[in-house]
Amino acid sequence: MKKRIISSVALSVVLIATICIGIITNKNAKTVTDNNEEHEFTEADWSEVLLCGEAHNSEKCLEAELELWGELYAQGARHLFMEDGYSATAFLNEWMKADNDEILDDLYDDWIGTQMHSINYLNFYHRIKEEFPETVFHGTDIDHLYYRTGQRYLEKIISEGKKGSREYNDAVRNYQQGEKYYQMMISALNADAADNYRELCMAQNFIREYERLRNEKIMGIYGAAHTDPGAIAWGGTVDCMAKQLYKKYGAKITTIDVSEDYIMKSH
Repeated sequence: MKKRIISSVALSVVLIATICIGIITNKNAKTVTDNNEEHEFTEADWSEVLLCGEAHNSEKCLEAELELWGELYAQGARHLFMEDGYSATAFLNEWMKADNDEILDDLYDDWIGTQMHSINYLNFYHRIKEEFPETVFHGTDIDHLYYRTGQRYLEKIISEGKKGSREYNDAVRNYQQGEKYYQMMISALNADAADNYRELCMAQNFIREYERLRNEKIMGIYGAAHTDPGAIAWGGTVDCMAKQLYKKYGAKITTIDVSEDYIMKSH
């Protein structure tokens, strides 16, 4: 494993009087504070929830996330939370058990016109399946593709006689979240309100999935705008997802920013 440097700083934020934030950096980091202590990234360096902030569709970020997931997977982590809809990750979990790529190919077709429609993501998921085959995906964003992936998944589980099941209810809820978000964006022409709504949904969906796991250690991959424990959502009036989670879980949350040369850890 690559060595990282860990140092601690004090940071005041709105949700409490003071939050201690550490910075994990590589040797070419933009920010390095005094009294650095270098050691291997081990289980002691993360709490129960590790949130990775990324730049979407960045090969560098995806590689860093695979490295981190490999380290945590080796320590027993199996649940990988994603900035994706419930239905997409439900399909991914089925694909993980399949002996062909038909399910992934269908998802890739759904992703046309989005950043996910990239060879980078195909390679990422293939490596997850090959190297970390017991990974379980959890989608906690709204369903941006409710009219494609969400609709396909609902049709599938209804045909399997699962209407009214937890899977069905979760998929319907997530479908409705995506539908409402885009209705707000289009009809009200109010992107700020839509973004605030989405950020609240992301935190609520995350909490629901996390608490079902009964405190198992997990890792999450999200855009860096959602993982800064001191940030406000794009809409300007709601705390970003990580800040909401930190307010609820405190020291259980660790964030790492792989979208920059430095990596921020908070707990």
